Amino acid sequence: MAQGYRRSVLKAAVSEKLVSYASRGKKNWFNRLCYRILERLLKLDPGQEFMDDDICNANVGYDLEELERYQKGEIEDTKSPSSPIKP
Repeated sequence: MAQGYRRSVLKAAVSEKLVSYASRGKKNWFNRLCYRILERLLKLDPGQEFMDDDICNANVGYDLEELERYQKGEIEDTKSPSSPIKP
């Protein structure tokens, strides 16, 4: 267990140094290298974006008449039926 702890502490220390060198700007080749390494490590895959939503991508939205009825209070909110505040 001590070896696993040491490894995680070493990884954290290396990561911290890498970030500190990369944040200095592109002054020399080593800072640019640290920046590029961090850029590759932290880049998200397009398929794994956390803001990716199937409903938004399918372009499914409210009908304008339905939205107007909801804003006038003719349609109840199905997500919070016991809310004391009415629109």
